Amino acid sequence: MKYIHMVHFKDDELEVAAATTVEEVKELVSDGFEKSDEIHGIHIFRKPKRFAGYS
Repeated sequence: MKYIHMVHFKDDELEVAAATTVEEVKELVSDGFEKSDEIHGIHIFRKPKRFAGYS
């Protein structure tokens, strides 16, 4: 964890999800997603893809 800032993710190395209800937002946040944007009332979330072999 000390050197995690040195890892640079490309745009294609992100998982993306959308939410329209409070329940969906809560679920995504609890799964580790961060809010990226909001378009016409739809909240867009993203998180880095997990490394292969790690959970």
